[in-house]
Amino acid sequence: ARDLAIDSFVVKGYFNLSAQFKHLNGVIQANYVMPEAIVDQQGYCIDKKLLEQVARKISGVDGNIVESVNEPGKTWAPLPYDLLALQQDVSKRLKISAKQVLDIAQVLYEKHKLTTYPRVDSRYLEESMFSDVPAIMKSLVAIDPSVAEIIGRINTELKGRAWNTTKVEESDHHAMMPLAVDESFDLSILNKNERTVYQMIRDRFLMQFCEAYEFNTTKITIDCVDEQFVATGKVDKYLGWKGVFAVEDDEEKPKKGQEAPQKLPDVKADDAVQEVGSEITNGKTKPPARFTEATLLAAMANVGSLVEDPKMKQILGSKGGLGTPATRAAVIERLIEIQGIERQGQKLISTAKGKMVIAKLPAVLTTPETTAIWEMALDQIEKGKVTYEAFMSQQVDFVCKLVEFGKGVAKQRTLEAKA
Repeated sequence: ARDLAIDSFVVKGYFNLSAQFKHLNGVIQANYVMPEAIVDQQGYCIDKKLLEQVARKISGVDGNIVESVNEPGKTWAPLPYDLLALQQDVSKRLKISAKQVLDIAQVLYEKHKLTTYPRVDSRYLEESMFSDVPAIMKSLVAIDPSVAEIIGRINTELKGRAWNTTKVEESDHHAMMPLAVDESFDLSILNKNERTVYQMIRDRFLMQFCEAYEFNTTKITIDCVDEQFVATGKVDKYLGWKGVFAVEDDEEKPKKGQEAPQKLPDVKADDAVQEVGSEITNGKTKPPARFTEATLLAAMANVGSLVEDPKMKQILGSKGGLGTPATRAAVIERLIEIQGIERQGQKLISTAKGKMVIAKLPAVLTTPETTAIWEMALDQIEKGKVTYEAFMSQQVDFVCKLVEFGKGVAKQRTLEAKA
């Protein structure tokens, strides 16, 4: 479905207008708030002349600050890893498959005893395990002295949001974390990828002992001859965990073609400003991105977001989507094995064979709603409202109908071939 959406996507050109306004305390870069009259149904302005008229209208003209809103915010360190989050991050960093990530995590757990059980879907830790922290910290420094500098900057007595037994009980296992091991353990026996994955699990655990990152976001609205412009900016107040760990934050990283948040001058409502320059830029709409292993794993876990029916959406959300942390990577590998999809670099692309199969199958076999219906039936069995025999009888009938459908498709293909 993603590839079909990309193949049928029609690129559309559009234009934006930005302007610089001089204030006593500095220059403000602001974007034009386009009225509905000049944009299409998707919110794009496709007529450059309309923006050129606005640019001429405001050129060198005085305006004023309508409002300046400052809002404090904070973000805590990302939680410890479950298997999905680890596969997503490692796949992006090391350019390896989700199955390879699982295999490495399994080696760290089974062979080296460095980390806890990896096939988990929880990102929280048992509160009772907090008493193990001193021993774990001591062990981490013993096998890797470079960690001492990090541990010296965190608060090992801070019991943050990751320690939540109630959240763990919603799953089968707690999140991944490093273990206290024999202090003579030699990390050099790990290969490069194993060591990287271990360090990622370890550092994510250590982040839980850091204070939150705090910041201020500012939004300034400017009126200039009845045309509105908006500027946004962000100022760090306290780096917290970001000051200890050099971690890329995808949510805050400016997207391609966007500028990093600007540092705005101190202003207040009714302050005077003057337009000192403007620029019209052009862009093109972009199709959805091809799936990578990381994004496909996320889509499988959150498949409810692709379903419109509220009840089906709720069921798929409560059941953790398609597959489990232990099986999702195997599903992807199986699809590659049967040539339904293929790897092209980091991208996963559906093959001609895969597209043909999906096109020929009935929708009931290719949509996540069927998974939700079966999950609902299994819940009914668990609650004693439906018998196992009744459920299986329905499945036998269902399969028989599918076989008859398949025979019809095969017959039609034979007739087409003869024709």
